[in-house]
Amino acid sequence: MKKLTTGLLVLVLTSSLAVANAQQKKDTIKTKEIEGVVVTALGIKREKRSLGYSTTEVKGDQVANAPVANVTDALAGQVAGLNITQSGTMGGSANMVIRGTKSLVGNNQALVVVDGTPINNDTFNQTDIASGVGAYDYSNGMADINPNDIESVNVLKGAAASALYGSRGMNGVIMITTKKGKKSRKVGVEFNSSTTLGFVDKSTLPKYQKEYGGGYSGDSFYPGSIDINGDGVPDHVVYTYDDASFGTRFDPKLMVYNWDSQYPQLPGYLKPTPFVAGKDPNSIWGTATTFQNSVAFSAGNEKGKYRLGYTNFLQDGSLDNSTIKKNTIDFSADYNFTEKLNVFGNISYVNTKGKGRVLTGYDSRNPMQSFRQWWNMSVDMDKQRQAYNLTGQNMTWNIQDWSDQSMGYTDNYFFNRYQNYQTDNRNRYYGNFGLNYKITDWLSTMVRYTFDTFDELREERVAKGSSSEQGRLPHGGKGEYYFLNHKVSESNYDVMLNVNKDFGSDFNLTGTLGWNLRTISSGSGFTGAWMNSGDIENKGVEARLTVVPIKNTNFKWEMTANWSKNKNTVTRISGDSQFLQLAKMWNVTTGAQLGESTGTIRGYDFVYLNGERVVGADGKYLQGDNPTAIIGDAVPKWRGGLLNTITYKNFSLSFLIDVKKGGDVYSRDMAYGLSSGLYEETAGLNDLGNPIRNSLADGGGVILPGVKADGTPNDIRADFTDSANPYGYTGGSGGTEAPEKMHVYDGSFVKLRNVTISYRLPKETFGNSFIESMTLSLIGRNLWIIHKNTPYTDPEAGMSAGNAMGFQNGAHPAFREIGASVKVEF
Repeated sequence: MKKLTTGLLVLVLTSSLAVANAQQKKDTIKTKEIEGVVVTALGIKREKRSLGYSTTEVKGDQVANAPVANVTDALAGQVAGLNITQSGTMGGSANMVIRGTKSLVGNNQALVVVDGTPINNDTFNQTDIASGVGAYDYSNGMADINPNDIESVNVLKGAAASALYGSRGMNGVIMITTKKGKKSRKVGVEFNSSTTLGFVDKSTLPKYQKEYGGGYSGDSFYPGSIDINGDGVPDHVVYTYDDASFGTRFDPKLMVYNWDSQYPQLPGYLKPTPFVAGKDPNSIWGTATTFQNSVAFSAGNEKGKYRLGYTNFLQDGSLDNSTIKKNTIDFSADYNFTEKLNVFGNISYVNTKGKGRVLTGYDSRNPMQSFRQWWNMSVDMDKQRQAYNLTGQNMTWNIQDWSDQSMGYTDNYFFNRYQNYQTDNRNRYYGNFGLNYKITDWLSTMVRYTFDTFDELREERVAKGSSSEQGRLPHGGKGEYYFLNHKVSESNYDVMLNVNKDFGSDFNLTGTLGWNLRTISSGSGFTGAWMNSGDIENKGVEARLTVVPIKNTNFKWEMTANWSKNKNTVTRISGDSQFLQLAKMWNVTTGAQLGESTGTIRGYDFVYLNGERVVGADGKYLQGDNPTAIIGDAVPKWRGGLLNTITYKNFSLSFLIDVKKGGDVYSRDMAYGLSSGLYEETAGLNDLGNPIRNSLADGGGVILPGVKADGTPNDIRADFTDSANPYGYTGGSGGTEAPEKMHVYDGSFVKLRNVTISYRLPKETFGNSFIESMTLSLIGRNLWIIHKNTPYTDPEAGMSAGNAMGFQNGAHPAFREIGASVKVEF
């Protein structure tokens, strides 16, 4: 007869009020998991088959194999039901959502617990990010966890998994267990070192047209007669105020006076140059470097054990004047004072210093806002760099007028990087200490105190001589300084009574009775609140399967596949509203639509006839009358991953394929970039073999696929001579010459996420030396976007870790990382 195991009800008493912005009505998941031993919400190891909820474990080696600045990034593609989104900036934030969005306006991130200590994983960002307005991304709490210190990560799903943490655990729990000391005859030493190089993925950068210069309506030059060289003949002086590229066709035989010819301090002063395209902005991206070194000492015996570790992390970003420095010290220990009394504790200290982080969203100090949306192709970025290096001043190409060298609205990019930079310094302490007391053989108690506190200093600068952007910082060329110093602290007390009693060979009783006192973060400004703005229903299916197709003495091939599908539906919104807006970008909104998902994208759609887009008399697509038509859904249809691990003797190869299906993205970058004449699509030849920017009389323009109002195929040629082209943005009542639906893209992708090749040197290599083992590895991360539908960008590139999704606005490119590591144990 099988043993009967009964779990007692866990009683939780709390002193704080739960903040609930929306309730999860259903969580219906069918799950098949591989059997094994996991760490539960109580920090206790139990067999999976004895649990009433789904868990997935990721080993520490899989987390540390490809060094990352944020541990969240290492989990991408490895856990069924876990959806991760990133901002794409250096040291940026990452969002973790398990089994769909559960709160309309509250936090949807999974609760992070490190060795029983709940960690504040809120973003450290500015609130403007959520609406697409420019702001710095200061990362979030997971970035403060040391990947080299992780023994395992268990993702606990469903309400039962997180019952101990109350409303904080409603989004699931990321349970991190750190490495501990072990019994040994001597002090063990472990050393890890890795170096990676990051190269921009060119498929996520714009492809610029190089045929036409800056300006509008086919004209790149100042009107009137400007005689620069004094020969009595008017010269061609490049107009320096327009940030679009619908100007004159480039001609290397035509000598012109460009922006640098107007500054006496520069070598090009009063010198004409050929009228050709300048070095485009893609040249600003250099090679990023990441160095990570760690050392750990551990020892133990029958009475107790300890582990002390130190990690140094240094990342030099791809952009000028950008670095992140991080130093981490970890200590853990436990000691058996008697056979019944055990005391334990661990503490981590993390200091993070950032410099030159870049903004996200629509802001002139986010370089990609200009370089993806509004840019003058006559500008040479190498000359902009030279101008700053020679003078240290804001020698911008964007001059008001030939007779007035005062700046317009755009700074010299390199002046921004070296003068208008930010710095941040964060100190964080977290950990716990407590005791276990064995009352009887079957009854024990645990008392534990946990804490998590950090203080942060931020400084943001706007140097004297910077341009003044209308509606933003009112520095007006006089400079400005922003300072923020804040501290957040949280502490928790736990008392648990554990029962494990055998009543004979066929009956066993196991249970836990717990009491805890948990504080609400002082950074929230509240002690409690009640609110319910709607109901959300999540229905889904998850699967995880491990197969070993080949295994013998020297060779093993193991494949682990995971797949998840979640249907997210808003079933109720409070009041009479049918839509709860979460973010807005001009005329486009995303949010919770009654009967649809929490990632519904709304804006102007096309006019359709029998499923075909209808074209008007001017050859351009007609726009519907509804400004809140549903034009996309940012929630993915399903996600999956495939991890392959192949070992042959002392060699091993592992690689991870990450797949996402669906999840629409509205790209403001494409809407503006096509309007301003930046991209390849705005130049070239049409079906007649003529330049599309020629006038219609000269055979220019394009014929769009679709039908006319009478249902016949479209044969009307649309004008393409200026920003009012059939693809771009004009700022009219609908916001675009083409409806916003034109710039909604399918966010599906297939990625080669991680590759690691390792060789473990044979033990006999070291003989009787103090080295016990050594492993050498070649590592790669984000090596290949095998498939995507979003042009010139990474489908995962967002603005921040938050509820706002489905927007790309000044998106940063992805990076391929290649490097090497060594692990030595003494």
